[in-house]
Amino acid sequence: MVLAELEQTIACAASGSDASVEIEVIGLIDPDDGPHWPRWQRALCAGLAFSPGEFRRWGASSSSDMGFVQAAGRREILLGGLGRPDRQIHGADEFTTTPDVEALATAIRHYLTDPTDPP
Repeated sequence: MVLAELEQTIACAASGSDASVEIEVIGLIDPDDGPHWPRWQRALCAGLAFSPGEFRRWGASSSSDMGFVQAAGRREILLGGLGRPDRQIHGADEFTTTPDVEALATAIRHYLTDPTDPP
């Protein structure tokens, strides 16, 4: 539905001009579909002290190269880490904290050493 609205808006904006518009969706990821997500979620829970119920789906409002990564054959892209709403994400004054870097390192260690399902 959203894609159809975007396509209609772009078509209306381009109508009456010499512009030629082509829309290509290069990436769409179902966060529940990846085989490695359960393992990454367990690792993030251990490292960042989250419970599974605290995770929320997230969509980027900016451009990303992840669609190209997916088009190259990667089925799953595991994200997570240091972005927090109060840290001016992608701003000139973006920052993180030492405890968050340590927590992410712990999560990565848990992911790499989790014996329940190999990467």
